[in-house]
Amino acid sequence: MARKIKPKVSVIGYGPKIDLGNKGEATPDEIIRFAALTTYKDISILDEIAELKKEGEYDQKIITKSLIGSAGAGHASMSTTPGIWFMLEGDCSKAVDSIFTGTKYGSFLMPSSRRIPVNKEQIVVPDGILKQDIGAVDQYMKASKGNIETYEFLKENKIISKQEASKIVQYGHRGGGVMFMPLETIINFAKDFEDNDSIPQEGKEVISQLEEFIHNNGMGITYEAKKSAPRIGSIIPTIFHYKKNIAQELKFDPKNQFDPFLMNLTYIQSDQFEKQAFAYLKKHKEILSSVKNIKQGSKELLNQLEPIVTGYNDCISATIGSRIPWRIWGEVKRHRTLDQTPESIYWATKRAVEVNKKYLENPNVDLVSTFSPIFSIPNELKKDRENLKKWVNTFSNSLTAYENLLNMGVKKSDAILVIPRGLKLNIVKRFNLFNLTAGYMSLRLCGTCEPEMKDLTEKEHKLILNNEILPDQIKKLIMPKCGYVGFCPDRNCGKINKFVKFYDQDIHKKIKKHREAIIKSKL
Repeated sequence: MARKIKPKVSVIGYGPKIDLGNKGEATPDEIIRFAALTTYKDISILDEIAELKKEGEYDQKIITKSLIGSAGAGHASMSTTPGIWFMLEGDCSKAVDSIFTGTKYGSFLMPSSRRIPVNKEQIVVPDGILKQDIGAVDQYMKASKGNIETYEFLKENKIISKQEASKIVQYGHRGGGVMFMPLETIINFAKDFEDNDSIPQEGKEVISQLEEFIHNNGMGITYEAKKSAPRIGSIIPTIFHYKKNIAQELKFDPKNQFDPFLMNLTYIQSDQFEKQAFAYLKKHKEILSSVKNIKQGSKELLNQLEPIVTGYNDCISATIGSRIPWRIWGEVKRHRTLDQTPESIYWATKRAVEVNKKYLENPNVDLVSTFSPIFSIPNELKKDRENLKKWVNTFSNSLTAYENLLNMGVKKSDAILVIPRGLKLNIVKRFNLFNLTAGYMSLRLCGTCEPEMKDLTEKEHKLILNNEILPDQIKKLIMPKCGYVGFCPDRNCGKINKFVKFYDQDIHKKIKKHREAIIKSKL
């Protein structure tokens, strides 16, 4: 029997709230109101609330009026202070990751689909498909099972790695995770989801459950006042929309097979910036010259790098356009310091459907050149004709199912859950110095990163290095995360040897043990 998508929000904490002993509890609305008063006079929130309750002067009408006035005027601090920690349970799909985790204001711990195996028992079906005739469910289930069968075959026979094989799997399988969102973020989602059929229904159900909790737990006044404020919320990168944007308009060079390209790079020249970068690189070479220096001086290196990055962050702006798998966008959006604009997943799917129609009319085309622009193809399959055919046909079957579902009256936001996560979409990313160094690029240059993500970042890195605008000492500041400290903080992939030629597994273990001892000594 098909499992209906039915997300359940389980709140594990919310606040701020204060226990007032025998006087009960101060709710988030009450605390926010009195906290706002501290901008006008020096008071203790706890003492003020307790005194008013003691004297019987705790007037809810005054609190309501005050919050409507302040939060309703659009003051973001009123709605970024209270928040909710919750788990997503029940039969929600993996799509909740794509729906929610790109927002800047929040925190998300989500299960990794490139590490956790997927099986056919985990398939979940949108209610919009279940409400159609049995043919719609059959289309969805057949394609979904086919995706997972190909994933299991390629993984179990060690033809490609598990994380590469996972790109043939759709997002319509069980997901979940632990999330924190301030009211401001929930408000942004709620406003964006209103009368918007591009959003998968389960996203709306999650917000609806959160709104019910907010109203039942003393946060409703702040929430509704800020929601009605005449303000635009923070931009949330999303693929669930029908809007045209800069990402959709990207023009790629056909000769480079949709490789990333530099759209714009600006550099504000600063003698002091370059001087500090030169001094850092000199100290960097000195510290990385011996194990003893690395143990004692890695923190000093970070301390020297930090003021350079914060002080000259806006000296560099690099805008890069690329076409990446949906699965890789899942990695990119997690870097909430990185300005990004993805195109609509529906535009990307439409593009793939058109390619698939031509393929079905003429199956003898070159599979790599035909499908690489629209779908991720692991390198191991490009010269393996039999399994490449299996990979492409599995994707093709999902595209056909998607199109058939739309013809049956299923909404795009429901049908999209049958599409494998290897589908490619356009994205525009804008890097400052922080994201070229510590914030993004250093993490995604790491050898332990998802392979296609790492390859993409290496190409982006090369675009920066090959540009003549930046001085050499500025370019040398961009390196994998291990390069900044002289040791691998993860599992040794070998990239560290570019910076510390004598680094080996024995040194890796010793430094790791040394670091653990320092941490334990402070506990």
